[in-house]
Amino acid sequence: MLVPVTATDSAAATCTADHFCLWARSPSNSRMASFVNGTDDTGRVGLPGGGRTAQNRTQHDWCVWSKRDYMGTKDVIHPGEWVSTRFTVYSLLPETTWRCVT
Repeated sequence: MLVPVTATDSAAATCTADHFCLWARSPSNSRMASFVNGTDDTGRVGLPGGGRTAQNRTQHDWCVWSKRDYMGTKDVIHPGEWVSTRFTVYSLLPETTWRCVT
């Protein structure tokens, strides 16, 4: 089952080591979800409108998609990156899964 480790409204929320974090908008003023496994639908984990800012604090690349169920445009966020995504992210997985081969 793909579930977030945390989801919070706190603007002060920080991304824990070994997690991939996704904010609805900017980290200073929006909801955050933190992942170790990813999700096929950010709406089920507290981000119904998707996410626009990501931080990868894992040792693996993560794939993000512009649509639910790993569809649409795909992009890769590398370890250590903290980025504003090119599109709203609605699904994501680490490279350790077969859908995310980098």
